[in-house]
Amino acid sequence: MTLRQMVHELSLDKLKELTSDYEQFERDGSIEDCYLRAMAGRVQQELGISSGFPVILWMEKVAFEAYRELYKRLQHLLSEEAG
Repeated sequence: MTLRQMVHELSLDKLKELTSDYEQFERDGSIEDCYLRAMAGRVQQELGISSGFPVILWMEKVAFEAYRELYKRLQHLLSEEAG
């Protein structure tokens, strides 16, 4: 399973949590244990990425995919309303 597929399967609430965690991370410059960090660690494990690879880079990748997924879902909702 790819990162994009993992994020696609998340609920709207989980996507919001990921983006909220990332916003806090950007604002504060660091973040303790949170859903974003846990998801990034899970992604590393599932993709077989070395644990020596910085989890912060994966946090950014996960957040990017979460924003992308939220955008796709919003576009779908808007197209349903228009049609």
